[in-house]
Amino acid sequence: MNSVGDPTILDCTLRDGSYPIQFQFSAEDTGRLVKKLSNAGVEKIEVGHGLGLNAQATNGVAAASDRAYIEAATNAAGSADIGVFYIPGIGTLDDVRMAADAGADFIRIGTNVDDWEQMESPITLANDLGLEVCANFMKSYSVDADSLAEAAAAVVEYGADVVYVVDSAGCMLPAEVRTYISTLVEALPDATVGFHCHDNLNLSVANSLAAADAGAGVVDATLQGIGRSAGNTPIEVFATVLQKRGGAASIDQKYLMDLGQNEIDQLAGSKNIDPIDLTAGYARFHTKFLEMVYESAAKYDLDPRDLMVAVADYDEVHATQSVVDDIAAELSRTDSTSDLDGATAYLSDSVSVQSLSDFSRWDSLDEFTDRIRRDGMKYGKQSVLSLSKSFGGEEEPRQTVIHRDSQAVIGNVEVTEEQVDVVVDEVRDVVDVVCIDVRLTDHVSRSEFADTVSWFDGRDAIARALTHLALRESHSNALLVGTDDTVETIASHFSWADVSTRIRHPEEIDDGTLDWCNLLVGFTRTKLGPDVVNRLGADVTIIDAGITSFSEAAIDRATSRGIDIVRSDVRAGYISEISCALITEELATQHMGRTDYDGVTVVAGGIIGDEGDVVVDSIQEPKSVFGIADGRGGIKQEISNVEKERIAVVRDLLE
Repeated sequence: MNSVGDPTILDCTLRDGSYPIQFQFSAEDTGRLVKKLSNAGVEKIEVGHGLGLNAQATNGVAAASDRAYIEAATNAAGSADIGVFYIPGIGTLDDVRMAADAGADFIRIGTNVDDWEQMESPITLANDLGLEVCANFMKSYSVDADSLAEAAAAVVEYGADVVYVVDSAGCMLPAEVRTYISTLVEALPDATVGFHCHDNLNLSVANSLAAADAGAGVVDATLQGIGRSAGNTPIEVFATVLQKRGGAASIDQKYLMDLGQNEIDQLAGSKNIDPIDLTAGYARFHTKFLEMVYESAAKYDLDPRDLMVAVADYDEVHATQSVVDDIAAELSRTDSTSDLDGATAYLSDSVSVQSLSDFSRWDSLDEFTDRIRRDGMKYGKQSVLSLSKSFGGEEEPRQTVIHRDSQAVIGNVEVTEEQVDVVVDEVRDVVDVVCIDVRLTDHVSRSEFADTVSWFDGRDAIARALTHLALRESHSNALLVGTDDTVETIASHFSWADVSTRIRHPEEIDDGTLDWCNLLVGFTRTKLGPDVVNRLGADVTIIDAGITSFSEAAIDRATSRGIDIVRSDVRAGYISEISCALITEELATQHMGRTDYDGVTVVAGGIIGDEGDVVVDSIQEPKSVFGIADGRGGIKQEISNVEKERIAVVRDLLE
């Protein structure tokens, strides 16, 4: 048993942390995170829907079933205990039986303080099934500490092993927490007292420490503090503070920091806790020395956090580069870091284009689209499915990439013109936006989708990627082979990049042009063969822009001659075009317009105002005033006192 002031930490990332991502942790996410939390030394881990067992029936559909969550967790748990949450009236006694059958080690039964009698049946059953039982008094602050102790004593009589003080609103102060916890500890000598809180007053860590010092034997926390409302106690910070005063010996502090940053940092609801800043607080390290540490850590291949601790231990006040180098050299001979194992399945640290290694071309469009939707919910962004033109005429839609940027989660599927209507009908109610390449349909049919989709031009995306390749290799003369109208767009982009271009039909390639070019771009369904490659000079680069523009024999011939042949990766181009379309749509629908504020006319988003109108940055949520319209599309340089008063009226309303 842990000593007073050094409680067991119960991680509830995968239960309470599911609220801000709309309960979209998958079973795979659960298994992966449970394994890593266990590796970090966390002893108790709670999983499942934010509102507990059976909550999916009425409180928002989660990414997996209760049983799937429990089984994924128990299969990955290692030495950690796995638990679930249960609210009488949402869950049923059969759900308690299911949890035990699926392998759960503990169950937490939550009611409001005045409903504690509802705990009797589930506590009795859970005891009979061999589960450890926690009684969580939600909104504990709604009664005084003595009244809570009386209710707690009653549920201990029912068979509860742990009794929780729960600060559901994040409203308690450290002194209150100490009073409630110490009162329960004194009243319940044979039970463990736990503490769960939220961070509405930014006191979650302080309150958790107060609970620990008052005798709480178990305290809840989550990675990056993710959780309902203002979130929970961040486990990285709480464990670090406990270690700073000699506790949490079983917790791998650095591993937890990396886990939170790699897995949770960019999810909706994350507190974005920086491991470097946290380590500085732990080690008493002044960040003015950080650049020295980074330089030495890179030189000796060290984790800069280890070096920060060592430097601060040597001297908290003064440091020089030579001293830091000496410490780094010594540390490199004894360093034993604890690297985070494995990559995440849905989040690459600072990498926005995600691998589809877990999505083959045979996976259904439904599964692919659902992943985009769920990732959008996880990151708190728009979910977008883009449809680009399949140059090779695939029989089925082909998934290519999922990308996450500051605005949206974008998944791309290549389709033929014949597949557009079917795909749009299938996905338009799943994702927030469907964005279609204008090459896929004519202007008449495009009008049928006007209210439900956005549009982008894939020709520009392809041309942008090819232009980058041409500029990078300093090519000056490009031969474009093909009949698709994309070839004209490529030529236009090459022209502003000062790349001379000639366009030829696949059957009309002349020797003079082949001798002239140092870049050959194939964008044709007619496969170019080895005869074309044989007629090229040795210093020519070949780009297979249509993916199928060159035959295998032509590729083999280019390779044998030592000619560089590449295929352009147009993902970045597609993504930039789609992002531009989304932002343009947002500007048109949310920022452009004309309205009145307290009798003053304001315009925004490019609207040419009448002389005297006040120009602001956004009509829907204005934050800045640009000035007074001159009536001709500009801003007046000199304004009258009346116009100054009009600006003052608008600014007052903005404040």
